[in-house]
Amino acid sequence: MAPGLVAGALLAFTLSLDDFVITFFTSGPDTVTFPVKIYSMVRFSVTPEVNAASAVLIAITLALTATAMFLQNRAGQKMQ
Repeated sequence: MAPGLVAGALLAFTLSLDDFVITFFTSGPDTVTFPVKIYSMVRFSVTPEVNAASAVLIAITLALTATAMFLQNRAGQKMQ
């Protein structure tokens, strides 16, 4: 059950960043979500803040994927 939960969490994280259009139109005037903030930063010019946010997102994604693969391999070795 654990691999399915981890895969679902990673998929939900990825899809939450992809739902920019829905978030943009449904968020209130005082609410600024992460995808909307990044879009507004990129619209004017690419700043070091955008580059840093992208690097952090890539690092988090790689770390979570590596952790999920490690846990899956460890669980597979216990079953053998």
